[in-house]
This record gives sequence, structure tokens and C-alpha cells, in this order.
Amino acid sequence: MQYGKNIILVCKACGYKIRAENLKTVCPACGVDKKFFEQFTDKIPPKRRKLLELHLHPVTVHFSVAISVFILAIIIISLFTGGKIAELLNSAIVAMSVALPFFVTGGLISGIFDGILRFKKIKRPALLSKIYISIIFLMAAVAMPVIALTYGLSPFNIKIIILLLSIISAGCGVLLGKLGGHLTEAILPGK
Repeated sequence: MQYGKNIILVCKACGYKIRAENLKTVCPACGVDKKFFEQFTDKIPPKRRKLLELHLHPVTVHFSVAISVFILAIIIISLFTGGKIAELLNSAIVAMSVALPFFVTGGLISGIFDGILRFKKIKRPALLSKIYISIIFLMAAVAMPVIALTYGLSPFNIKIIILLLSIISAGCGVLLGKLGGHLTEAILPGK
């Protein structure tokens, strides 16, 4: 069956949506034959759909979650090293701690933009939960460079505090991902 340009198809088996011109022989998500696709009636205007398809928020959030996990891993590794390697790892911890608040802020701003774009309002229970968790994430992220650049504490104590903050940050990232995953299945309001 031939479809025109900008037609969106939906897989009857799994619900995956794809532009007709991008569909090959099978569903990219579940692998069923393309005959299981049908035309999707999109209630969202094309301009809004194109903005949603940029996936700005999920891409932005992946950076902050990855940095949190890397900080956690590097601290654990640094506890078992010494000499030049420990110095190098400590520098990486400080550098990533300084960068993290900027990425978390970008994730929060892109999340608010994405929430408004998707749901027209951010005063929805799941979106408000994501905002509250993001604020906790941001507070932990801002605390990391403050602690990392505090010279009154011993290097070991700095690492332990940043380790705890990175656990909180990574936990926030996991919670945000779970909530976000559920929101991607929501039926978006039209115009």
C-alpha cells in the first residue's frame, strides 16, 4: 500500500509510530511485517509534531544522567588508586562536577518546554513530579562543585560527599527516566 508524504503509520502490534516514507519491510520496534501498519490519525499539527520529533528533552537529559553515573564510577575507582592516576581522576571529578549543573539546568528547561509542547500545560501530576525530582537533581548537582572546590575538607571527605550526591543525582535520573517513559505513551492533546 502506498502512502503520501508526511503520513504517519502506527504498528497494530506494538503501537510504534513512523513516517510512511521511513518504513522499510518490518517494524523497527517489534519486527512484525509492514502489513501490520495502518495510517495514524494525528491530532497534532505538523509544525508541533516536527518539534516533538526533535526529542530535545530526552537527548539533553541523557547527558546529565551520564555525567552523574560517570562521577559515581570515577569516585569509586579513585578510592582504589593513588599517585598520578588518582590526581587525574580527582581532576575529572571536579571538572564533571562543575559541568553537571549546566546539563541538569538544560534538562530542566527542555523538560518544561517539552511538557508544554506535549501536554499544553505543565500542571499535570506526572509533569509536576518530574519538575520536583529535577529540582532535587539540580540541588545535588549544584552542591557537587561547591563541595569539590571546598579546600577546608580532606580529599577523602570531599569524595565521600560527592559520592553520596552522585548517588542522589543518578537516582533522580532513574526516576525521571521511568516517569518520562510512561509519558511517552500518553495520547497528546490536539491543536
